[in-house]
Amino acid sequence: MNKIVLSSIVLGAMMMAAAFVNYDTVKETLDVKTFELFQKWASTHNKQYGTVQEMTYRIGLFYKTLLKVTAHNKSGATWTEGLNQFSDMTLEEVKAKYFGLAANNDYSEENVRIFPEDTPVANDIDWNAAGAVTPVKNQGNCGSCWAFSATGAMEGLYFLTVGQKQTLLSFSEQQLVDCSGSYGNQGCNGGLMNNAFQFVIKNGIDTETQYPYKAVQGTCQKMTATWTGLKSFFNVQKKSSSQLVKALNQQPVSVAIHADTIINYTGGVYSNPACGTQLDHGVLATGYTSDVWIVKNSWGTSWGEQGYIQFSRTADPDWLGGECGILLAASCPTD
Repeated sequence: MNKIVLSSIVLGAMMMAAAFVNYDTVKETLDVKTFELFQKWASTHNKQYGTVQEMTYRIGLFYKTLLKVTAHNKSGATWTEGLNQFSDMTLEEVKAKYFGLAANNDYSEENVRIFPEDTPVANDIDWNAAGAVTPVKNQGNCGSCWAFSATGAMEGLYFLTVGQKQTLLSFSEQQLVDCSGSYGNQGCNGGLMNNAFQFVIKNGIDTETQYPYKAVQGTCQKMTATWTGLKSFFNVQKKSSSQLVKALNQQPVSVAIHADTIINYTGGVYSNPACGTQLDHGVLATGYTSDVWIVKNSWGTSWGEQGYIQFSRTADPDWLGGECGILLAASCPTD
């Protein structure tokens, strides 16, 4: 089939998709420029569809996302949005495949460490710049965000203690996915960072090289336990920016957020009144400034600011849980 015929078929499918998603505000049909944008995007993200019906449906979702991010970027908001690997998916699909924080994530008030009021803190912290954070990873089509958040916190702790600020190891998320079920985690179907810490306290953890990530849950493999130095963990006091700041002065911190509204984020300071506090995604706080929390995600470097997002520290008061609930379920591993 030649390119002209193929283009005509796909363009026709896009026009059908426009009607499918019922855009009452759209006054013009999709044009060749839009088709070329979709074609380039699909190639970038290695998108393949098995049937014309599937392609039509996905193009409709893509076009809906395109309209949404275009309108947002004209709104004057403090952050930008754009197309990414999720642009042909529904929110329900993204949540099912790329989030993964267990529903029972309301960390109790037990095991809370409250730092004294006179604890000294820096004006800003960036553990990535300090060498305590591994490169951004990608959890893929697996609800294992909790494992990536947990390894990130443990990698930072290892660097600052055993590694003496010289050696940074990348720990195995796959081992947590495969092996920590008896601690309350459910592999690609969700889990909690604290459950992962409990597993490592009892069993140790391997490196990424020894136990590489596959983005599917498999049988627990024999462990070499590269690091057995994790002794405990503590929860950060809820609804307290000052306590999270003090924790971050010690090390990178596992945090949970409500991620439904950040899917299209590409940059800037995220300050969205629509972002709630129904925690559904585990990430890693790697620092702060006077205005923002710096957070590492596990959706690859093509998402956000090379895999990171800046959450506003001032948009939501502490008593509401902070932007996207970032102050509600923070925890730190300790040696």
